[in-house]
Amino acid sequence: DLKIQVSQRLASIESALEKKQEKDRAIKELAKKNRHAFKSGFAKLKQELDEATKYSEELEKKLNQDQLTGAYNRRAYDKRIEEEMARFLRYGTCFSLLLIDADKFKLINDNYGHAIGDRCLQEIIKRTLPLLRKNDMLARYGGEEFMVIMPETDIEGAREAAEKIRRTIEKIEFIYKKEKVRVTVSIGVSQARKGDKTHHQVFERADIAVYKAKENG
Repeated sequence: DLKIQVSQRLASIESALEKKQEKDRAIKELAKKNRHAFKSGFAKLKQELDEATKYSEELEKKLNQDQLTGAYNRRAYDKRIEEEMARFLRYGTCFSLLLIDADKFKLINDNYGHAIGDRCLQEIIKRTLPLLRKNDMLARYGGEEFMVIMPETDIEGAREAAEKIRRTIEKIEFIYKKEKVRVTVSIGVSQARKGDKTHHQVFERADIAVYKAKENG
């Protein structure tokens, strides 16, 4: 009797263990499926997020880029100059501006056409960029005018950079119908200084300086 009772009890326990193992296997299988679904869903979500981030970066670049020259545009310049001025007013960190203006540009357009005029502007950007530091910003301000923001640069350093740019650009030559087309620039230089309240004051001094440069040849 005792042997029968023990056998029955063991059989009952064994049956319960088998049921539990079967249940555990079902739970593990379900967990495996859920984990696979989660990984698959997460991978898809990550891919969508990466694509959205890339699209956002490309859109931001387009919004801040001048389509003709590839330089930054006025929108990007306005944002950056506000940041530099705020840094200057808060910490006293100096910065300088270069206002680059292509000389007699209307004559180039009138005599040789807008296609040559556009190439001149593109070459100005192409020749200027290698002369600037990584944290400098070159932007097309409008028409044939370009701005360079030079953080942590005093007026002497900015003037040296401006002269390098001027000398480099005056070497540009195009051949149009066997005629040499040359382009030169005048550059106004200014530095943020004590008493300035807005970046417009720094710009105005650069604007005055570029007209003086033109008057002086």
